[in-house]
Amino acid sequence: MWLIGIRSGIITLLALIAYKLLVQTLSISNSFLGHLEHIVFGLGIYSAHYYYRYANKGTMSYKQGIQVGMITVLFTSLIASLLTYSMFLKYGKQFMSALFMELKNTAQQLDPGNSLMQDNPIFIELINNPRFFIFMMFLSITLTGFIFTLLISLFSRTRN
Repeated sequence: MWLIGIRSGIITLLALIAYKLLVQTLSISNSFLGHLEHIVFGLGIYSAHYYYRYANKGTMSYKQGIQVGMITVLFTSLIASLLTYSMFLKYGKQFMSALFMELKNTAQQLDPGNSLMQDNPIFIELINNPRFFIFMMFLSITLTGFIFTLLISLFSRTRN
């Protein structure tokens, strides 16, 4: 189970990196195609379920689906957070400022009248403390992955 989850986590992480590079290269971050990373993440979780069922002769319970999915999610979120932190160590404040501006632009696209990004002390803390940002990033990816895992496990389990 662990080997399948970690292998699927590596595949998911590489797919997310390739997707992000493609979006930035083609400059389509503002279009519909620029916001499909959740589908790529969900496909990575589903691939873990597919490989697990294949290894177990087509059977997988809901509990096993959640376990292998969460191994995939935790591995992906841990490595993504560590890669982001290493980028901060290499590029410093410029990297965090660029990341914060991307987050701010995305929030303004979702709700143009909202001034949450300017006045909220949490976002001020994010820009000043990269460790807090990385921790929040890890929690965000893990929570999103947990919700995806619950839903995908419900549909990909073996019915008796």
